[in-house]
Amino acid sequence: MDGGQVLPPGEATPQRFLNTPGYVDSITRSKAIGWAWWSAAPEMEAHVEAVLDGRVIGRALANRLRQDLLNLDIGTGRYGFELSFDVLLTGSKMPILQMVGPAGPVPLPAAIMHPELETIPVPPQLAVVPAVEKPPPSAVPPTAAEPATQALRLPSAGHIDELTRNGASGWAWSPAAPELVVLVEAVLGDRVIGRALADQQRGDLLEQRIGTGHYGFRMSFDAPITGGVAPEFRVLIPAEHNLTSGKPLPPLTPDDVSPRPRAAFATWSQEHAEFTSKGPEYEDFDPTLLARTVSPTDGPKPLLLAFYLPQFHAIPENDQFWGTGFTEWRQLPRGVSRFPGHYQPRIPRDLGFYDLSDLNALKAQCQLATAAGIQAFTFYYYWFNGRRVLEKPLNRLLDSDVNMPFMILWANENWTRTWDGSETELLLKQDYDLKDEPALLDDLARHFLDPRYVRIGGRPLFVIYNPEKIPDAPTTVARWREGLKARCRVEPLIFMAQTFGARDPGEYGFDGALEFPPHKTAENLVTRFRPDAYSSDYDGMLVAYDKFVAASLNEPDKDYPLIKTVVPSWDNEARRPNRGLTLTGLSPSKYEHWLRTLIVRAMQKPILGTPIVAINAWNEWAEAAYLEPDVYYGASFLNATARAYQAAVTGHKREHSALNGEFSRPEVN
Repeated sequence: MDGGQVLPPGEATPQRFLNTPGYVDSITRSKAIGWAWWSAAPEMEAHVEAVLDGRVIGRALANRLRQDLLNLDIGTGRYGFELSFDVLLTGSKMPILQMVGPAGPVPLPAAIMHPELETIPVPPQLAVVPAVEKPPPSAVPPTAAEPATQALRLPSAGHIDELTRNGASGWAWSPAAPELVVLVEAVLGDRVIGRALADQQRGDLLEQRIGTGHYGFRMSFDAPITGGVAPEFRVLIPAEHNLTSGKPLPPLTPDDVSPRPRAAFATWSQEHAEFTSKGPEYEDFDPTLLARTVSPTDGPKPLLLAFYLPQFHAIPENDQFWGTGFTEWRQLPRGVSRFPGHYQPRIPRDLGFYDLSDLNALKAQCQLATAAGIQAFTFYYYWFNGRRVLEKPLNRLLDSDVNMPFMILWANENWTRTWDGSETELLLKQDYDLKDEPALLDDLARHFLDPRYVRIGGRPLFVIYNPEKIPDAPTTVARWREGLKARCRVEPLIFMAQTFGARDPGEYGFDGALEFPPHKTAENLVTRFRPDAYSSDYDGMLVAYDKFVAASLNEPDKDYPLIKTVVPSWDNEARRPNRGLTLTGLSPSKYEHWLRTLIVRAMQKPILGTPIVAINAWNEWAEAAYLEPDVYYGASFLNATARAYQAAVTGHKREHSALNGEFSRPEVN
């Protein structure tokens, strides 16, 4: 990706870019990389095609974030694409890259007058070539790998974190051009066996202040490595380097050379039948588990919070965006098993496919959660420029006599079709307009003043999902704090979620932080490859649950208040079919151990005297993050929650010295 100078703040998009459909950065014999946009409709994703001899040989959506485009104020910046060809180019004729729209195709040029984008030299291996039918033969790079050049000497320039016989993962960057996205190639002998763009966010790099932190990559090899020689890895653009690995190839196993797809339909069908019936770890709910709990005598009992998704009832906005009657339940059938042992689909059991517009459904949830040791629900709160959505379940609770403590977590991002808060396919916008603040604070205070609202040290606890979205966060949060204090006559505790690159709450003016896994926890973990996936185009990421738990438990203590969070499971296959993040090797017993350990630690280091642990989530069914009983496991995870709580509280001997480091701000009268 090209580097480029940053325009002065507030300067409009340069006029010469407004009529530019995009740019082909590079074309190799297997793929093309570039960007494309509809300048008249900057929120719309562009569809890009590669055409050779009248035949479409590849398609891609131009929706990847390009920091150079953001720096140049080109729309949202999410216009990058990487297009793989269906066939390997063997001749000298190059494909035409074009955007496809209602008015017909729009060719993408490869030589655009972008002075700001021409400051980084492009090596011959990825030289920009004109998007015409007959380019010079020299414009096409050879298929054979270039000889290895000098080894990478700067330790900050990259690293191979994991090497298997089917792929590799790591990070790479150009220190001289930190905004540049580099291309990593794996070379074995005289052949390139894999390529990947190093553009994935790495939290560890952000913490070490290494550029933008978006330098991670994950690469699959064209075929399993069956010999004993490991590939070399080189970085292309702006210079060629070798990445040092220091890791030998693991022993060759039968799974490494399994043909793709290996598993037959019979295997898939058999597992589908197994996952839609009672599994070996199935349990009915046991409401007597907590009866054996002995409350601690030397401090308050722990507070277990469970995140709560209210999107299980129809609303006009979702009817408009997704079709009449849409609720979260419509997502579940999209979840399909992608490899042997992949637990999909997820089917609710005891509570069924409930409708949260019915107060009785909420009552049943509260009764079940309380019996398992969940003391409060953390409701997602949606506010868009004075407009609330999905508010009905929480309003039902406020207007009822249901004795369930609650708090709110403001999902302070745009609503988009991609579920990630980006600017792509915008549905509901978040502007943070000052004129809307009084109404926002009034509505928040309405919840804080309810006697069931969660208070820590007498102060309402309020969490905001994405601190980086808040304009001038320290000043804005301070203003909100004073406004809420005036309305509630007590200063609230305002925490932020540790999402995306945000870690230290002090930098944003918050009182503390709440973990929101898989954010942060999964960022530094290497993902595994599945050569036996049912489909060769499977592009999901797999992380071992054991490694996920270890990353959480091994994190050093922080000098700010931090609410640790567990996940019973995670698999967003239903929301991102064929490309989700899946935690593998999970079990109720592993979850129980993780939760019990965090409860004990929370009792050793309470927040304003209250030990707090959060659970993601109570009912995030489309992300497989739920405690509600399902068909396969039954109530095993609910029972594990009660057992963890019971064991931690009953068996814990609190040491008075553990009070050292406790968060203790003065009480506000």
